[in-house]
Amino acid sequence: MRQTNPRETLYRWGDSDRFDPAASLLTLDAEKLQGAIQVFARVTDMRGAQECTMLAKPLIFSDQVAAVPPIAHTLPKFEGAARIKNKATIDLTPNRVGQPTATLDQPLPVKTVGKGGYVLWNWRRELPSATLMTEGVATPSKSILPPFVDTLRAESFNGFKPLPPKDFSAGGRLSFRINGKDGMAEKVEGWHGSVSPGMGGADEITLQPQDGAEHRVTLVMTGGQGGCNVRVSLRADDGATETVQYHQGPDMDNVFQFRFAGPVVLRVEITSWPIRPSDGVPMHHLSPIGPSAMFLD
Repeated sequence: MRQTNPRETLYRWGDSDRFDPAASLLTLDAEKLQGAIQVFARVTDMRGAQECTMLAKPLIFSDQVAAVPPIAHTLPKFEGAARIKNKATIDLTPNRVGQPTATLDQPLPVKTVGKGGYVLWNWRRELPSATLMTEGVATPSKSILPPFVDTLRAESFNGFKPLPPKDFSAGGRLSFRINGKDGMAEKVEGWHGSVSPGMGGADEITLQPQDGAEHRVTLVMTGGQGGCNVRVSLRADDGATETVQYHQGPDMDNVFQFRFAGPVVLRVEITSWPIRPSDGVPMHHLSPIGPSAMFLD
């Protein structure tokens, strides 16, 4: 059961009619109560399964309402999003000063990204590596540059254990080229760049700059075979959280940009059972959902 975070700002992206407003929006009706009461919370998933909990101690309510000062924060901040429905190849060949850049020709606040580095998942079925060679050509799928620290664990976003069938893949729209080599195909393999499969599957990594300046992260979420609801959030040390909630399907990639300062935790979570688009049958645990690329600035 998700703990309520009063410092979280939630944004909707995509097909809002796919969400149940009663399940995602909190409505409070206030009454004056006397004496002790017990409080219940109930959560249901897309198939009607329920969890129920009761606070161990009764709460005492009175008609004295304490003023709660508003919490002001400016970062992290969700800046914008874009849908990628057409196939495209993005060149990541380092420029003259050795900084990788990629230009996403999409309606984003910032189109040229990656000056602080990048991470590519699903690069020729290899885990992200700064020293990856492809046919004798340097094709690093991970490049983290100052002021950022490399905090990516080898097991990050490697959700399929054991591996799924060899031909089971997610449907990506973006393909990436590094130093002249094409590595991420239109059908990217699902066992790298995915969270743990099924509803509730999640993973997170820390983004760690070593300065106090504002930075930006651009995240490409690959289209998946099973349509499901996904939450992408950025959480600061003080609890301030920016979250975008969207519906992931097989026909597009989604790109999200956030601004932040200081260390933040990037989290991706599946919040509904993946549904097979052809017949609406739940796919349960076989649906690769997760990032295909991340760019730092």
